[in-house]
Amino acid sequence: MNHYISQYFARNLNKDAPVTNPSSYKFDIVYDAQNGDFSRHVMSAKQLGEAITAMSGLIEDASELLNPHEEAPVVRVTAPAKEGSFAVSFELAWMTAGHAIEILRYLGIGGVASTIVGGSLWEVSRRLGDKNIINVETTKDSDQATIQVDGADIMCEENVALLATNPKIRAHIAKLVSAPLQEKNAPVFKIVSEQNTLVELKDQQVTELVPMPPRTKLADDVSVESVNVRFPQVNFNGPKGWKMELHGKEHTVTMDDEAFLEQVKANEKSFSKEDLFEVDLEITEAHYAQAKIAKKTSYAIKKVTRHRTSNDRKII
Repeated sequence: MNHYISQYFARNLNKDAPVTNPSSYKFDIVYDAQNGDFSRHVMSAKQLGEAITAMSGLIEDASELLNPHEEAPVVRVTAPAKEGSFAVSFELAWMTAGHAIEILRYLGIGGVASTIVGGSLWEVSRRLGDKNIINVETTKDSDQATIQVDGADIMCEENVALLATNPKIRAHIAKLVSAPLQEKNAPVFKIVSEQNTLVELKDQQVTELVPMPPRTKLADDVSVESVNVRFPQVNFNGPKGWKMELHGKEHTVTMDDEAFLEQVKANEKSFSKEDLFEVDLEITEAHYAQAKIAKKTSYAIKKVTRHRTSNDRKII
């Protein structure tokens, strides 16, 4: 016997008004296994709550990633009485129907998912599994992307890659699919609409849907600021081995201004660690899939623009 979580998606421009659009999109999430309580239409309150939250987060975060300038969809939960089954119903209200249908298509639960090159989010997430993501390559002339992982390249549509390499999306999927079916015999997860199976995952396919490895490095945040610094440690022979004092704190920094390096070499005797320099400082913040892992910040001086000292001692 199957265990259903029914979901009802409908368009409604007023978030607080009842969803009355008769052309609502409906589908069921089905959990099944040879052991456990699913045959009695029972799921633990904790797992049910996490599954509901995961589906809500999956839809909302996917919308934010794919349509960042559109209002986020609203996911509602109701609990209709259904004889002989355990059901939870959802309603999704969105401002622009076309965008919502496109999101459901990339998730593999609406539209024609087979037209997505490389597969929907479910298939690409399975192929990624617990592999470390090295890089995601995209081109301006194509909507295709290449996800580089240890020992393989995975080709898919750019929007699918955006979703499948997002730690929040992957965590939602794991809580929705693999967590409720953990330690179950012959586990099955389905998404069904009007008797049509849109997504079906069995056995190992279920366990392959896991969160991203915590130390997976995400895209860097890079910015350039004009700041004043001092150099308590210098290396007259190269870009490494430099330290700067910024806002009262000392940081290791790379000196990428080759012209300044040459000028420092030529004026080594007049260089003072107390001198103040105005520089264009590149700040790179590295982020990781697991938010608990501290971000790493690195610094590089792209150009030294001013030496704040008397004219007779100026290096630049």
